[in-house]
Amino acid sequence: MNHKTVKIGIDSAYDFFFEIAQPNVNRFYSAPSPVTAINAAWPLWHLHEWYYWGKNPNGNENQQRGFGKRLMK
Repeated sequence: MNHKTVKIGIDSAYDFFFEIAQPNVNRFYSAPSPVTAINAAWPLWHLHEWYYWGKNPNGNENQQRGFGKRLMK
């Protein structure tokens, strides 16, 4: 399968945190509900992927999964 990269102005873990994760966490704290909880949790989980690929641009999927597993220990 071919993948196409689409640029949306989020180029790093830092950008992802401040543009996506933090606003969703703030919404959860201001209006707690199942929807705002899931919307806050989703980007926080994916933040480790952004961090990994930012630090390891030549890494592979197996290494990235290992990184995620080490975080959960």
